[in-house]
Amino acid sequence: SLGDMSYCLTPGSKTRTLVFFHGIMNDEKGWNGKAARSLTKTFKSLRVEAPTVLTVSMGRIFFLSGRRLKNGMTDVEEVTTTLVKLVRQLGLSKLDGSTAELDLMGDSMGGNNSLHVYLRSPELFRRFAMICPANSRVSPFASTEAWEANLKDEGANYVYSFALKKTLQHFYENDGIWKSESPLQFIRTGSYRPLAKPRPIFIGIVNGDPYGFNKVERDLADLLESRGHQVTFTKTDAGHCYIDSEPLAQFFLR
Repeated sequence: SLGDMSYCLTPGSKTRTLVFFHGIMNDEKGWNGKAARSLTKTFKSLRVEAPTVLTVSMGRIFFLSGRRLKNGMTDVEEVTTTLVKLVRQLGLSKLDGSTAELDLMGDSMGGNNSLHVYLRSPELFRRFAMICPANSRVSPFASTEAWEANLKDEGANYVYSFALKKTLQHFYENDGIWKSESPLQFIRTGSYRPLAKPRPIFIGIVNGDPYGFNKVERDLADLLESRGHQVTFTKTDAGHCYIDSEPLAQFFLR
């Protein structure tokens, strides 16, 4: 670990490094799951060495924002500073500004967290992928009726969706913080400053995601495209956070 950040390094290519933010109730060993093995297998089938993967964690459940809040919300700038220090310490990249040598990826909660990191420090990364990022069209502080209407529109599972609502309420504390700190609002308000040549972005979702990470991700893709990003958007019919490994591997190899 380095400070409050735990990490696990999965050896691979000496020229390509992928920083990975895990999903909820996982940890720094989160890259060892079924989906990651599928992606590694796809790299092998393409006769390309898989990247070295640096999985980072601030705990089994953590959300990032632009400030540290009393309910455990972690300051994204603190996390990014620690991440940069860790990457340099491990000799994975100089991060001297001459070239972006790191790729970034996150799934579910990790998709949300990696998005926070990317939006504030896009210059650090070459390419960025999110799988079923934990976003919502509706504030978790909206009425029960408004939340139910949204979950029906998204095709979400009632239990899963309300569990998400409670989790987001805990971390964001109130509607004002949600409106200023949620990633989509961060982009809409103009707080995000894309690079002169915005990096390519990959968003992968599953049809009928039980948490409702469906139409909101299309909204996210449209927002990013409006800021100049080339967005690869894919859908599968598998379970939550399943990685469609073929297009994702091809995305990272471009």
